[in-house]
Amino acid sequence: VSTQSTWAEEATCVLLNSLTRNTSLTCLRLASNGLALLTTQALKEVLPKNRTLTELNLSNNCLHAEAVGALCDGLACNGGLKVLDLTHNRIGEEGALAVAQCLGVNKCLTKVILTANELGTVTTPLQTAARDHRPALELVVTVHVPPLLEGEATARRELIESGKEQWQQLLMYEQCDHEMITRLPVLHREGAQRLWIDLQHLALNETALRTSLLLCEWQGVQAMGVAGFFEEQVATERSIRRAEDEQWATFMDQTRVAIEMDDAVRLRGVPEACLTVDLFTSSNGTRDHFKMAEPMQQVGALISHCWKDDPHMKVAALDRLEPEVKSNIGNSFWVDRCCISQLNPATIHIGIIHISEFMRCTRYFIIMHSTLYTTRLWCLFELALFLYHHTRERVLLLPLYAAPGECVVDVNTAQCAPADREVLQTMIQQLWGGMEVFSLYCTALIPSVLTAATTNANAKPNWRALATAVTHPECLLRTLNLACMVVGDEGIKVLADGLKVNRTISELLLCGVERQQHRMGITSTGARALADGLKVNTCITRLDLQRNDLFSDGAKAIAEALMLNHTIRVLNLADNDIGDKGVKWLTDVLRVNLGLEQLDLSCNKIYAVGAKALADELRSNRRISTLILDDNGVGDKGARAFREVFAHNPTLTKLGLQRNAIHSVGLKALAECVRQYSPLTSLLVHGNEANA
Repeated sequence: VSTQSTWAEEATCVLLNSLTRNTSLTCLRLASNGLALLTTQALKEVLPKNRTLTELNLSNNCLHAEAVGALCDGLACNGGLKVLDLTHNRIGEEGALAVAQCLGVNKCLTKVILTANELGTVTTPLQTAARDHRPALELVVTVHVPPLLEGEATARRELIESGKEQWQQLLMYEQCDHEMITRLPVLHREGAQRLWIDLQHLALNETALRTSLLLCEWQGVQAMGVAGFFEEQVATERSIRRAEDEQWATFMDQTRVAIEMDDAVRLRGVPEACLTVDLFTSSNGTRDHFKMAEPMQQVGALISHCWKDDPHMKVAALDRLEPEVKSNIGNSFWVDRCCISQLNPATIHIGIIHISEFMRCTRYFIIMHSTLYTTRLWCLFELALFLYHHTRERVLLLPLYAAPGECVVDVNTAQCAPADREVLQTMIQQLWGGMEVFSLYCTALIPSVLTAATTNANAKPNWRALATAVTHPECLLRTLNLACMVVGDEGIKVLADGLKVNRTISELLLCGVERQQHRMGITSTGARALADGLKVNTCITRLDLQRNDLFSDGAKAIAEALMLNHTIRVLNLADNDIGDKGVKWLTDVLRVNLGLEQLDLSCNKIYAVGAKALADELRSNRRISTLILDDNGVGDKGARAFREVFAHNPTLTKLGLQRNAIHSVGLKALAECVRQYSPLTSLLVHGNEANA
């Protein structure tokens, strides 16, 4: 693109920086763009990293000796470029010497064009250096001026013989004096047409074209039509340049927006030092606020608050965080004003759309609670979304004024800006299935979460509301995360009835909770109720029941359900004290179940008898790929029982036997069998005798 705009080099640098990641572009032509030192400095960084570009055209620009020196520094470490065109620049003798030195290092270039560069007396030494270092290199250094089609042979010869150098200097550098003008030949119309072709070839800017027009007027050839011809061409060229400038401006706007959009989808966090009163005074974010946040893989805590609350109280509440909690959080916080790009409506929209992914990568959720908190739809949405991905124990509540009393949640009356409400309704529709299901979900969980976070009490969710939500015909819930909530047998009975109807939930997390060394989880009674629901349900693929009180009777109930349910792929029964008796029921499942792939039985008081029963069944099972038996007591006998498994089972790839009282004899037996037969990719034995 022929352009002399001031931002041409900036646009080129944006393009060049992308070449460090590009693996397909082979030819890049940047002729006639007014490029200079800034461009070659960018090339100096790009060329050593790019191995696909084979042809680079930088002709008709403003490259001087220093710019060519920077380019040569990049070429010295480049191993892909074969053709380099520097025609019609200003490299001079110093730049030519830099090229000659580069040719002594670069062994990849096959053709270098240096036509019309004021090489002076360096031409012959340059050719000699190229011949000595690179005999196969094609080096073009001649100055070629196309003959002008003059109306008379005499005028043509005069222009070529006596005016050639002056015309080149004038047209390229826009430099002329009275002596030069007097030596220029008078052009007829045919000569003017040919001169215009030369001007286009040299890609001159409008100032140079205007200079040529004035010269023709000075020579008094207006009567021949030359001046009118040039006026017409200058006007045409101006319109073309204007259109090109508009195209480049559009391109740069699109590029800038693309970069901003790319930044908007990245998870960001601000350091604790940025959590000042000024930050919480307004929700309107600027570019400076966005720069406070740095991209990261995980954020320590998301701060959820109402913007109408006192910012001084918010900062004071953060200061009340206990040192241990601060240590767990780290020095990264997610605050919407800084972490969602508010440069334009598009970046705001895409940032909000990705908030679910941001929440997934956030470890803690800090609620700055006031009487206004549950009256804001944004606050309810953020908390519900965090509970969708994380456990209740990760929620930290910081009261701004006084501890919250009885909490009432009403999504239908919660306040929100109209534009934000539309976006939130779209996301709620995707995750929950609609505002009605979302309202039931919030009513069921949020009051108990706020109460538990405040008083550390055993607040129970509203199971009736939750069961209504999961049985709602519009429900689209994929994950039901009730981990660390006091589910109990009463709650699981209500929920199990809902699971018989629900056809969307694929992950059900029912991890138990311990309060003051007292466990409050699902017992064998609740397990039987859950089993009744699982016998009918055909959607759940992951079931997590760790840290409950199932014991062997509860394991028997779950096993009976799995005899009929073949859709569950991942089952976690860790820390349920099912014992060897409970393992026996599960081995019957392994014999007939065609779906189960991962089984976690850690911390279940399983000894050698239970380990041997599992090993015997795994010899013929072809579905289980992961078996975790950490923190049991399988011992050496249990470890040796797995020898035959390794020899016959081709699907078991991960086995966990950490902290199982296995001694050197058992570990050596495992190691020998793994080395000879097993397709295991992960064998976990930490915490046994050999690792002590």
